[in-house]
Amino acid sequence: MYFRWICAGNYTFSPNTIWTRGTGGAEYALVYLCEALALKGHKIEVFCNCGQEEGFYNMVHYLPLEQADEYNKQSRCDVAVIFRVPIPREWKTGKYVFFSCDQYGAGDWDSYFKFINP
Repeated sequence: MYFRWICAGNYTFSPNTIWTRGTGGAEYALVYLCEALALKGHKIEVFCNCGQEEGFYNMVHYLPLEQADEYNKQSRCDVAVIFRVPIPREWKTGKYVFFSCDQYGAGDWDSYFKFINP
C-alpha cells in the first residue's frame, strides 16, 4: 500500500533529530511506525517540517510539508494519514486516517470532521 503522512505544525523533525537534538514522543512513534510499514513493503511518504533534512531514511521518504499539495495533484495514495493537527483538505486517497496523539486542542476539529464525514 501507498501511505502519505501529512504532519502539520511548526515542530521541525526528521529521523536525524531523534539522535541529534531529540524529538517528541509522537514524532518518535511516527518515525518508527513508518519504518516498520516500509519494512513490510509499503511505500511511505512523510510530509512534515523536515527543515534541511529532506530525503530517504530507512526506506521512508521525508519531504517538506509545502510539497504535499503538489504530490497530491500528481498521484493518488491508498491511505492519507493526517498526523496530530486536522487539515480540512481533500486528498487523492482511498482512505483517511487521523493519528491524533495528544492534540485535541489544536486545529479546527468541527470543520475537519464535517469535511471527512459529510
